[in-house]
Amino acid sequence: MSTLLPRRERGQASLEVLAVTTLVVIVMALCLHLFSAIYAGQAAGRVAWDAARAMSLGQSPSAAAERSTPGGLDVVMIRTHPDGVEVSLRAPTVIPWLDGPVATKAAYVP
Repeated sequence: MSTLLPRRERGQASLEVLAVTTLVVIVMALCLHLFSAIYAGQAAGRVAWDAARAMSLGQSPSAAAERSTPGGLDVVMIRTHPDGVEVSLRAPTVIPWLDGPVATKAAYVP
């Protein structure tokens, strides 16, 4: 009994491994992109809250937002309203041809 594969099946396992590896890498990159967006959303909420608190104390909300922004995130916009602050942060991306996700959150002064 011969364990050799027929001629047309040689290399099939290599192609399957290559296809599965490519698929796994793409799924992992998309998951990291999603987690980056979630992180930016959580951070934007905290930054907006810090900026609104600074505004209620008569301090600069922009300076407070810049101070409380975690490393790796970029401030896209800080918009003040009479009763609160709106902040947008851009998260880093792991996919070179996609922009990082932008998360916008608002916090209001009581």
